[in-house]
Amino acid sequence: MEIRYWSDIACPFCYIGSNRMKRAMKEIWIYDETPLKFKSFELDPHAPQKTTESYINHFTRGNKALEPQAKQQMAYIQSMAKGDGLPMDINSVVPTNTGDAHRLIKLAES
Repeated sequence: MEIRYWSDIACPFCYIGSNRMKRAMKEIWIYDETPLKFKSFELDPHAPQKTTESYINHFTRGNKALEPQAKQQMAYIQSMAKGDGLPMDINSVVPTNTGDAHRLIKLAES
């Protein structure tokens, strides 16, 4: 058996979900013998390479949310990560295009 999962390396939900999947695999004793195959999925292929926009503004615009709702969602994401023991400072995240990073991962795998 091989588990394939699609993820964007800059997505906080993907980061948390990947960690939870690996933890669950360890709990049922299949982590060591079950290969995981990361598949690239770029959530925002049109994102600029460089920006001065904050993650909260990017999230607000991308999800058509009001800023208070976006801030509440960001706090929820950060609390999920903290609850899982994952380091995450959502306020320091700079939104960017992840295409080059995904290509670099594929190059490293080859």
